[in-house]
Amino acid sequence: MSEIIEKTLAALPNLISPLSAAARGARAGVHSPTVPRGFQNFVKSVMDARSHSEEEKVVRKDLKYQQNLLSQPNISRSQLYDSMLRMVYCHLIGYDVSFAYVEALKLTQRGSTTEKLLGYFAVSVFLHDEHDLLVLLVNTLQKDLKSTNIIENCCSLVAICKLLNADMAPTILPSISNLLKHSRDSVRMKAVIALHYISRKAPSFRKQLRPLFHTALCDRQPSVMAATLPYYMDLVLEDVSGCTDLVPVLVNILEQTIRHKLPGEMEYHRVPAPWLQIQILKILAILGSNNPSSSEKMYAVLEETLQKSDSTQTISQAILYECILTIATVSTKVPLLDKAAKYVGRLLNSGSLNIKYVGLQALSALVHANPLYSLDHQIVVIESLDSEDTTIVTQTLNILFKIATKDNIEAISDRLTHCLTTSHSRYFSDHIINRALSLIETHSHSLPWFFQHSHRLLLATGESLRLDAARRVLDYIIAESSAREPMREFQLSMFECYMEMLKSGLNLPRAMMYMITWVIGEYSYLSPAQSRHDDAVRLLADKFRTDPPGDGDVRWWILSAILKLVPRCSKDHPALLAMLREGEFRDMRLVQLMSEIRALLKDPELVEMMLVSDTNITDLSQVDTSLSFADTYVVQMMEEGCEPYKPKHLRQRPQATLPEVDKLFSGVNFESYHTPMLGGASPGGGAGLANPQKLNSSGESVTVSSGSSPNNDFNESVQGLQLGGVKQVWGRQGRIQKSKSPPQPPSTAPASQHSNLGGEPEAPPDPPGTKDVSVSVDEDRRQNLASALFRGLQTHSSQSEIK
Repeated sequence: MSEIIEKTLAALPNLISPLSAAARGARAGVHSPTVPRGFQNFVKSVMDARSHSEEEKVVRKDLKYQQNLLSQPNISRSQLYDSMLRMVYCHLIGYDVSFAYVEALKLTQRGSTTEKLLGYFAVSVFLHDEHDLLVLLVNTLQKDLKSTNIIENCCSLVAICKLLNADMAPTILPSISNLLKHSRDSVRMKAVIALHYISRKAPSFRKQLRPLFHTALCDRQPSVMAATLPYYMDLVLEDVSGCTDLVPVLVNILEQTIRHKLPGEMEYHRVPAPWLQIQILKILAILGSNNPSSSEKMYAVLEETLQKSDSTQTISQAILYECILTIATVSTKVPLLDKAAKYVGRLLNSGSLNIKYVGLQALSALVHANPLYSLDHQIVVIESLDSEDTTIVTQTLNILFKIATKDNIEAISDRLTHCLTTSHSRYFSDHIINRALSLIETHSHSLPWFFQHSHRLLLATGESLRLDAARRVLDYIIAESSAREPMREFQLSMFECYMEMLKSGLNLPRAMMYMITWVIGEYSYLSPAQSRHDDAVRLLADKFRTDPPGDGDVRWWILSAILKLVPRCSKDHPALLAMLREGEFRDMRLVQLMSEIRALLKDPELVEMMLVSDTNITDLSQVDTSLSFADTYVVQMMEEGCEPYKPKHLRQRPQATLPEVDKLFSGVNFESYHTPMLGGASPGGGAGLANPQKLNSSGESVTVSSGSSPNNDFNESVQGLQLGGVKQVWGRQGRIQKSKSPPQPPSTAPASQHSNLGGEPEAPPDPPGTKDVSVSVDEDRRQNLASALFRGLQTHSSQSEIK
């Protein structure tokens, strides 16, 4: 916030009195005396506040004083000047100064130029384009647009670009159009900018404004002509076919620019109008795309622009980059593309990472036109893959995606796996895994090949793997499996692969657990041995017990897979029985699945019905979506008085009235519990304290049972409070440890919870595949990698040379 305030204060003298000597001193770096001393002290007091409450106290006090001051009729010009600056500052830091809006509008109607500038500046800050008070500004704007004072013309045009709305456009448009004939180029340029703003706010005026912009495009001043280019960019993006007549005009302007025919004031580091060249090149790229006739008119000027951009200046390299993009977009002329491919090497060999990045972007555009252009820059691509900058690596991988063929897809897949393994950026991993999956889907020649490479990519992603990537792999496998002949061997190999992963005991990513549980649950029937089903249940049950309880989705997936395995596994499986002895679950999905598993174990006939043979699985695809088999049952139930099915939006429960609320709590006992009795039964009918209590030497109360002496140890054999299920008992000296404990069922909590009870959670092991990779960058490795990545392209290149 302090930087914004400092920039605002630095800009105030130029906005208020641009023609004064004080403003010229401010531009030269000298302190400007036009900023009132009182305003400076107020800003200092606000910035020195140590808290927000202290700042608010200072601001509220000053706002109250300024409101009283503005209400006085005889306020001086200096006081009004100081007060309005304070209101602008308070508005910028978030305080309500609505009482000053009308005073700012009054300032725009004053005769003094300084007051008008201050008024327009304040109104532009205070109001927005839909504010109700803008109606009071329309007449003032029309008056200032018709004024002979240049400053009044300029400040009103600047305010229009901030405050004009679609309703005001018809009223203001004629006055702005007349200013296109003004003798000063600064006024004409601001009028063009205001017309462009109107074209965006009121698109219905675009056709009416086009002749005006065409006149401004042919203006004798380059600044006015350059101001029209943003309008033509919007016009070209909206309707390319209707703007082809712009090509000769833009080509002529670009030729004059690169030949230094514009005034010297348009040069930047001896480069003629660089931003004008970039803007024209962008428009030409859109006009020449998929339009050979228009592209033919651009080739000569594009080649000349490419040659003129031969400089080490950063701005010249920016023009070179934009020119290469334009050539790659519009050109089908091979010599011009070859020349652009040679010039892109100057960007790639730059020592600046920023210039190298745009060079990779330019090379990516050329590779999109012809992949053979990447052969001349193989070493640069290999070096960029080893860069520590993820943006460089990402852009280099985009080049690999575009040159991928059936000959080099293996090498590219290996490189993508390496990049995912060494990556520590979640955004980078998400971007690469999605592009990589699209790539192997495109070049996949068999499902086993696709599964092998996608499996490696998913494992390399580690904890950054998203669930949608795993689902995408499964969806592709399911779709391809259904489109082809039954692939029992492939599906069984997937089952065995994921069984081995569960046996390894690795800390698998959440998305990988989704794939593993789905594959094991769906394809386990292909394994004829019951022992494999028992092993799968044991591994999944162990994973269920060791998995953190907080992630309910993973446990839900595991139980869903076990439910599919229950009909084929042993009914007295120890791991399954131990899992069923788990405690209560808050997640109702887990409760439902647990109840279904128990029901299957208790009902052998139901299990036999679920054992569908392999030959009948294909018949299950014919599903009766209308549920016609249940019509008889539905009619019978409705005859007995049951209500018909209602959609969810019709099942909204009405709000209960007061009598209905009383019925809900009619059986609840709101009376307090009775005092426990020492000798007999409690009032509730339960066992009370069966033994009297005595005090030991330390004054503590202990329970004495027959045949035992008082002691401080906790004894569960006494007849008293039933504390068999209580894990911890607290006394005056803290927690009392149990001396004996009844046999408990096998523990199902994760091992980490027992070993680190009450402490900090242990850090999970590193995800699979993350290694400290240190790759040497010697020339032999680079050459081998380059020959693998560019293998198919080299073959095509040699064939084209022979032809």
